[in-house]
Amino acid sequence: MSQYQFICRVLFLCSLLSLAFCLLSQPLRATNIPDSAQKPIVEQALTFVQLLDKGKSFDAWSKTTLYFRKNFPFQRWQRIFRNQRQRYGRAVERRLDGYRFFSSFEKATDGLYLQVRFLSDFEAREDVTERVMMYKDFDGRWRVIGYFLELN
Repeated sequence: MSQYQFICRVLFLCSLLSLAFCLLSQPLRATNIPDSAQKPIVEQALTFVQLLDKGKSFDAWSKTTLYFRKNFPFQRWQRIFRNQRQRYGRAVERRLDGYRFFSSFEKATDGLYLQVRFLSDFEAREDVTERVMMYKDFDGRWRVIGYFLELN
């Protein structure tokens, strides 16, 4: 190996180490969703809570099941959102805590449900568990059928 090639490799490795140091020194704020068959469903749940972070309650509500929208007409959902969720502000950090399947949910029809849990720190409150219940709707699409906040 020539001296030129050696210097190029050393510079390349130094660049990689510098980049890795910069990335690792930044606080983790994003949710890392591992690759799995459930990843697209978990990403939909994440999109739902991110809409809530941005104050887009109507956009979030429109991504829910018909069952949800019947039980929570938009005006009622907006009141609940304003009184329960909006007071915490945007999420500062959110981590996937896990997910699991169910075959039933409250008074809804039996079917395929996936509960997604996020551990979240908000601007005004830390250590909150967000549970997003997803339902495989009649058209085969996964939609939100429930959203719950638990203070830890």
